[in-house]
Amino acid sequence: MTTPRGQGLLEMTVAIGIIITGVVGALSMVSGSLAASKQSQTRVIAVGLAREGIEAVRSIRDSNWLAARAWDDGLVGILSDRTGVPVIDPATGLWTVDFTTNDISEAEAIVQRGGGGGSPNLLRQGGVAGEPTIYRRLLSLAPICWNEVTLSERVIAAPETECQAFEREAGAEVKSRVRWAVSGRPHNIEIVERIYDWR
Repeated sequence: MTTPRGQGLLEMTVAIGIIITGVVGALSMVSGSLAASKQSQTRVIAVGLAREGIEAVRSIRDSNWLAARAWDDGLVGILSDRTGVPVIDPATGLWTVDFTTNDISEAEAIVQRGGGGGSPNLLRQGGVAGEPTIYRRLLSLAPICWNEVTLSERVIAAPETECQAFEREAGAEVKSRVRWAVSGRPHNIEIVERIYDWR
């Protein structure tokens, strides 16, 4: 029995097509997996930066207590400004808030890697010279007022800046926002936590 001419060529073409389809599918899966891994990695860093912003405010409050200062010393800027970026001094490890930045799109909101001595992997803000990262971070602090009459609390929203006469400032609601972009797609994360003057 003889095989018709061209049948072997047709079988080989179909086999090569199946192999190419399998290889392209596998490469697509690997590429998608790598992209998802990169996106997950950047999100973990962003969450860490947002948490660090909250912890910076907590550290300032605690340092104030230890130094017998008002709990919110350094947490309110000029004219009751409460929006800024956290800045760490690598020599002392102490946090401050730079209130000159009021929007996450400003250059000072960019998180820098290294710069100014210390660890080359230290992420810092506040106009330090370093290598810019893809992340931007901004803190917003809103006063928490405790009502002595009704025994309730409320968070002050702008444009109001101070507690009423029958209230006292009992803490701050801290919003730590981080913005970044991966492959041209913007991402945002915001962590909100209330920090109290419970001393």
